[in-house]
Amino acid sequence: SDARAKAAAEAKTGEEADARVKAEVAKGKAKQGRRRFTLQVGSFQDKEEADTFFRKIAASEYDPYMVEADVPGKGKYFRVRVGGYASFEDAVEAKSQFEDGQHVIAYVTRLK
Repeated sequence: SDARAKAAAEAKTGEEADARVKAEVAKGKAKQGRRRFTLQVGSFQDKEEADTFFRKIAASEYDPYMVEADVPGKGKYFRVRVGGYASFEDAVEAKSQFEDGQHVIAYVTRLK
């Protein structure tokens, strides 16, 4: 019965994480309207890999969001991003801080 309780707790945690991912995707779309640049910290074709990476970044002090992109000839990608910056210079400074703290390469990306 301990195993059943643990499995139920893990399923609930997974559902909460899925709900959080969906909320972050929506928040990311809203964020894009105000800022010109963001940091792309991961891009995955596999949704599960993207969700796992997203949760890793979310467990740090960063507030990631995810966007889906259809890449011609390659298919759908799930891009994990953090931050929104008004200037390229602000984004480059944030990139340096992110990379130093997370040991993950980030790319400054212009929002459309």
